[in-house]
Amino acid sequence: MYLQRFTAKTISTRQQGVTFIELLISIAVLAILVALAAPYFGNYIERQRLVGATEALHGQIQQAKRAAISNNKTIFFNVTTGQAWVSVYGDQNPPASQVNGEPVLTVSADEYPTIEVSNAGSNATVSFEKPGLGTAGTIVSDGLRIESPSAWQVVVSVSSVGQVEICSDDVSQYPACP
Repeated sequence: MYLQRFTAKTISTRQQGVTFIELLISIAVLAILVALAAPYFGNYIERQRLVGATEALHGQIQQAKRAAISNNKTIFFNVTTGQAWVSVYGDQNPPASQVNGEPVLTVSADEYPTIEVSNAGSNATVSFEKPGLGTAGTIVSDGLRIESPSAWQVVVSVSSVGQVEICSDDVSQYPACP
């Protein structure tokens, strides 16, 4: 019985690479996968911008609350619809309490393109009032709405005792709005 001995030379002569048909099938499968994944990737980016803007506003509200407690005085927090969404002021309502003509803290709308912050009026305010840390303002009564172009919405509100709450019916990482 004759047994053929396979060497590296005989194996390499049998297969020289991939055929043109195999290459075309691989490219077609890859194109289909990219076409299916592209819309989800766009939604992911938009959702992450919405979450980022929400977390930035939440952080600034918490910082204003801490400033009221540590300084033992009323701190005003103002959200506008212009270039700077958030402005934290001192112990008087804006703009009288600006430091050197500028708000103490700001969040720029340029950091979160395509995300809109809205409320019932053009400005949303909350005041953290010491002693006792009572709150008042439109964020307390109406909540602050943060929206994406796909109409996803997150609501940030402050309770009358100063607790900051986030809810959304569209973004699953936040509890549903009542």
